[in-house]
This record gives sequence, C-alpha cells and structure tokens, in this order.
Amino acid sequence: MVNLRLLIPTLLAAGAVAGCVEGDAALDTTAQALAQSNGSSLNGVRLNGVRLNGVRLNGVRLNGVRLNGVRLNGVRLNGVRLNGSALTATEGGVAVPEGELIGSTWSGKLSDGDTLPIRIDAIAHDADLAIYTVSYQTVDGWIDMCEGAGALAVAGTWNYDEGVPQGGRYRVHDDDFTFACRGFAIAKCVEFGYQPWLGRADLLATCTRALRADFCGDGTPYTVDGTLLNIYDRDGIQTDDASWPLEARWNKHGAACISEPSATRFVQAAGQTPTCIASLRTCNQGGNALITTELPPVE
Repeated sequence: MVNLRLLIPTLLAAGAVAGCVEGDAALDTTAQALAQSNGSSLNGVRLNGVRLNGVRLNGVRLNGVRLNGVRLNGVRLNGVRLNGSALTATEGGVAVPEGELIGSTWSGKLSDGDTLPIRIDAIAHDADLAIYTVSYQTVDGWIDMCEGAGALAVAGTWNYDEGVPQGGRYRVHDDDFTFACRGFAIAKCVEFGYQPWLGRADLLATCTRALRADFCGDGTPYTVDGTLLNIYDRDGIQTDDASWPLEARWNKHGAACISEPSATRFVQAAGQTPTCIASLRTCNQGGNALITTELPPVE
C-alpha cells in the first residue's frame, strides 16, 4: 500500500555522490526511518496522507521541470534525458558523468506560469532508484526543496488542483518531469514499484488517487494524514498482507467502486461526504480496477 505523507519526517537525503560512505550511511538512515514509520516491507499496512508532493513554494506549486535549458557551470548541456529514474546529459556529444551533474541548474515550471531555478546538490542511489537532493533559488539563497528527504525524478507532471475535472491528473510525457519528494504520494507510489518507465504509468496514476482517497477523481482528498491503509494491485506488485475489510477499488480516474460509505476513509477518517457520492458505485466481486484498498476492522 502507499502513503502520501510520513508521520515521522526524518528521512535524510545522501549528501554525496553514490558510492561514497556518507551517501550509504544516509540511505541506511532513510531505510530505518521508512521502516519505523511504515513497517518493515514495501507492501502491507501503510500510513496514507493527503498531499501529492512536498513541493509548495509560498502557495505556488512546482508543476514540472524542463529537460531542456539545463546548464552546468554556465555551459548548456545537450541530449538531456530521463532514463528510468536517472537524469543523463551529453556535452559536445560526450556523456556527462553522473557526479558532474551536481551543481547543474534546471528550469522549474510553477503553477502560476512562472519559472524557478532549481539546482541538483547531491545524487545517491537506493536500489535501482536515483535519489536527488534538490534546491530552489530565492533572494535569500538556495533552499532544499524536500527538506532533507531527497527527491525522485519521475517522468510527466501532475495537476495539483482540487475540485476540478482535471484535478490530480497524471500527464505522462517526455518533455517534462517531476521532482517528487520522498515520503509523499508520488514518490511513495514509485517506490512501491509503480514505475512509469516499466510501463506502469496507469498504476502510478491510480496509486496516487488511492493513497489520497481521491474518490471523485478531481484532486480532492477525503482522508487525513496517518490513516492506516492496506493497498494492493491486480498485477501482484503490492500484495494483500492484511486481509482487512474492503474499502474501494480504484483506477486512474478515481474510485471505480466502494464497499459502503461506512467502510471508507471519507467517513472513518475525514468525516466528509464526497461531492460525487451519488455516482459512487458499490463494489461486487468482479471489475477491472487496478488497485484495491482496505481499512482496519472497526472495533
């Protein structure tokens, strides 16, 4: 299952390039923090939350980062690509070593249409994922975007609006990517195995809906941080480790169906009624939903 936000935000991003002792130690600390907050494995009972990403700059959202316009020490890099979770570039037709991307600046796209300089400060690795320490520029200097948690580079962008037809929508494309802070919904769904570069974009989109209890598929969450949630998928990437009562089944557009209102997070956690309540169908044993969520039994 997946969790949008950790209750214990003690994740540490590696302060050095992968392979250094300092980076390995930081990743060990990160793994321990994940285990303490969410359990010992990447499936089973998780804590969920309401935010898609940790990036919010004075109320303005960082919506994406362009793969062009990248500079390293004032020199424009060519052939910039996102290969899986790793950013790559060439300079004069020659591949730039990963470590030399540290210090490169990128153009971040804000939700109000403006742009913001972003800088890669460190790169580390956790299993097959590249972990980036990223900062953004202000008049007072550079500020860590993820407050020490580190970020994943995820192809495509999300709509962070709530209560609108396209709210919460994942748009998959090759020109832009998202720096997704670890411990929030986007990055957690990727770390659960829903990597778009493995052909799992629909699972990733569905996962972010399910974690945030976005029943209506309009970006509005109907849960609160720290709510226990069991989440598993049709493909067996996440498995059913809890066998709790069914809450809902999900697809990339929101809830495909619910068990019954009293067994949902919008009743048990948020105490709110979704605007789409009249159109929410009751689940049966069939269906083609990608992800299933369950809640703990009510005592």
